[in-house]
Parts: sequence; structure tokens; C-alpha cells
Amino acid sequence: MRDSALVDVITSGPPEHLELPGEALEPISSALREALTREVHRVNDRYLVDFIEDYSFCPFARSGRVKGQTRRYVYYADTRSVEPLLELMLEVAADTSQVVVQVVVPLIEVEAEDWVRFCKALTSLGNVRMDDGPVLACAPLHPNLEYLSHNAATMIPLFRRAPDPTIQWVRLDGLAAIYEGRNDDTAYVDPDELDDYLLEPATKSLYDRIAESNFSMAKRLTTQHVEGLLAECVRDGRQSYARVLLGDDDEQ
Repeated sequence: MRDSALVDVITSGPPEHLELPGEALEPISSALREALTREVHRVNDRYLVDFIEDYSFCPFARSGRVKGQTRRYVYYADTRSVEPLLELMLEVAADTSQVVVQVVVPLIEVEAEDWVRFCKALTSLGNVRMDDGPVLACAPLHPNLEYLSHNAATMIPLFRRAPDPTIQWVRLDGLAAIYEGRNDDTAYVDPDELDDYLLEPATKSLYDRIAESNFSMAKRLTTQHVEGLLAECVRDGRQSYARVLLGDDDEQ
């Protein structure tokens, strides 16, 4: 299924030993964890709702959320052991209602390339532990992912610049359900682009169509504006998390 190219299917070659990259976070109280989780959700909503959904960078994001097919977890990484994440992965895999899952890992300091490698290795290790074979694919998200504006494919990492390092898992058997009916959706076509649209191969994959639509939207907005919107989410997160941990949050 070509649409699975939206994520990386990692099923073999897991490392013998895997740890969370970066330093483990200092332990905090349950009250601080709750306060931090609320802020992570708020900042992540700016990314998912105000950016991804409002600009239609993912055509099924809103409907998936409304239908309850998406789930979000906040993982406070006070250990470098990956066992808690692997346990969560197994729980997610066992629940078929969780089609798209984001595990947001705030506050950790990790380079984008290291995070991508870690997410792929973690998903590989988890899939190997599945009794009935691979269940989840992954799409690592990170605020500093590198991209190129040459074409639709090279620009994809730009739209994955979430405010925090995030593991995004997608069920392999749920991809079809997510896209169900999407190929028959009525789409707006700019009159200036009508000739090109009519000349497109009828068999063009939905993945390619989404990537090209995102590419066109980013060009209309300008990549500088898109980068600015995403960078503001990152700044908001860092400032609000600091307020929470310093005990200066007005809501606490």
C-alpha cells in the first residue's frame, strides 16, 4: 500500500541495546506532571489543530480526531530505559481504536537526526515483540527536522516540525480506514491549475496528492511563514514549560 509511505515501517534489525537519547529528566511531583501535561496538550493543539488541521496539511486529521481514532500521550522521560515506551507501544497495538498515536516527549534535549534514528529503532524493537507480526509504523516528529523546498517529497519534514520531540505511530491495518472515502472527496481546484489537474494520472496515489497539496499550500503561504508559525509553537512550549516547572504558572 503506497499510502504507508507516510510513515516508516520498521520491522527488522532492532539494536541489541536501546536507550532514550539525551539525559534523563529530573523527577518531579505528580502535580507538576499534571500541570506540564496540560501545557503540552495546549501547545500540541496549536500544532495539530491551528496548523495541521486549519491549513489542511493532513486531510484526515480533523475527522480522525472527531471519530476518536487518534490518541495522544505525554511521556515524561525521567529514565533512559525504553521499557515504559515499549509497554505503551504494546498497549497501543492491542487497541484497534488507536489508529494514529502521538507520544509527546517534552523537555528532552536531542538532535533531530538522533531522534529520528531512535524512533525507528524503538518501533523496530516493539514490532519484533508483537506476537502476530508488525502492527505499527512510525513517523518521527521533531521541531528541528531538516527539509528542502525543491519538491513535494523533500518538503515533507517541514510539516513534521512538532513543538516537542514526538513519536507518531500509525496502525498498518488502520491506514485504509483512515483514508476510507478520501479518494472520492470533492476537491477545490484553482482555475489556473485546472489543465494540469485534468492531465494528472488517475492512478496517482493519495500519498502523492497529499504531499503535492501540502507543497502548494506552503508555497502560497511561503515557507518562511510556515517556519514562523511552527517556531512560535516551539517558543510557546519552552516558555510555558519553564513557567510550570518554576512554579510561576498562574493556573497552579
